[in-house]
Amino acid sequence: MKNFLAFFAFASAFISFSDASAFSLELQNSFVSDASYQVAETVFLPDYVEKEFNFGPNDGSLSSQNVCQEYVFTSSNCAAPRVLSGPCPADSTKFKYCSCNSDKFKYDADSCLYRAVSPYFANSNRLLAGEFCQTDASSQMSATECNCKYFRYTTDASCGNSEMIVDERSYCQENNGEVRYENCKCNPKLYPYSFQGKLRSQAFLDEVAKRCGNENNFLICQNYSEEIAFKCAVDTSYKYDTYSCRTENPAYEVGGDYIKFNNGYGNSITLYTKCDCPSTYNSNCNGAYGSQFYGKGGTTLTCRRKSPQCQMGFFQGLSDKGLTNCYDNVHGSVIKVADTCIKRDGSKVYRCECSGKGNWGYSGSFCGTCVQNSDHIFCLEDGKEVANSCLNNL
Repeated sequence: MKNFLAFFAFASAFISFSDASAFSLELQNSFVSDASYQVAETVFLPDYVEKEFNFGPNDGSLSSQNVCQEYVFTSSNCAAPRVLSGPCPADSTKFKYCSCNSDKFKYDADSCLYRAVSPYFANSNRLLAGEFCQTDASSQMSATECNCKYFRYTTDASCGNSEMIVDERSYCQENNGEVRYENCKCNPKLYPYSFQGKLRSQAFLDEVAKRCGNENNFLICQNYSEEIAFKCAVDTSYKYDTYSCRTENPAYEVGGDYIKFNNGYGNSITLYTKCDCPSTYNSNCNGAYGSQFYGKGGTTLTCRRKSPQCQMGFFQGLSDKGLTNCYDNVHGSVIKVADTCIKRDGSKVYRCECSGKGNWGYSGSFCGTCVQNSDHIFCLEDGKEVANSCLNNL
């Protein structure tokens, strides 16, 4: 009120002074010609009251150029969807901040509910959706939605394969609370073993051999990346194939029950329950007259004797004393040891075979001149005579 009364008095005095026209004319002329004349600043009273201006000298400290030095953003360098904030008091066209509206762009790589375990992708920005905003090129991306559209699976049935289930190691929760999974994995109840690495590698086959007894005994189910799930294709009692058996011991052969199948590589495999010395090997090759043996390749060997017929000269009166075994002759056994093998239980067995042509054609004192009719033994191989020898003179 005091300010108003003072202003009113000042204005009234000025009006009264202007009524003296002659005086004012002379006074005006004298003021114009005086170099020291100064015009008072006109101030609108509400501004004066609000800004508390005074009539002191203006040193330029309130100029917009000085006050707005840090207000570097305008509508020209803050493109949508970014928004301006923090205006300069001296210039309403300049702003201190250009940023994303946090009320609208509320999701980023940290706030979007995403969980993953290696080897899954770690870049969560790909889960953001809707409208996007980024304060600058190096700042974190924000978005209006947390969209899990890259996560295709919601239930085991959605995997589309009865042998697979959702992989809970990588999932995303959408805005509505629905949890979605990035991948499916092989059901561990069906494929209990896993291997991390190359499918066609010896390291994988070594792991199969450890779990299933034989490196070829496997079926696979491919998980994500290089993670392989597998199971034994057949009963682990079927441990041996021909190659692995011979590699263990060159004298061994596969045997017992066997089974055929296609393994995880698509190869036709035959596995056996046994790998040991061949079943054709015997405890010895000293079989008595008429004994049966098995030679190489499983051929049947039989030792036989021809009755004495030569009654002339040196052999006259020779009695038929029989034959205790096939070694009971002078010039070597008709059936002999060809190979030996040490079985898994430590016992030694032998493979027998006929000893060539024997000595049927031997012309000496034991066979005399009765070469064609001497007492002798012979060897039949699968029923065919292949070797023979003179008997010992007992």
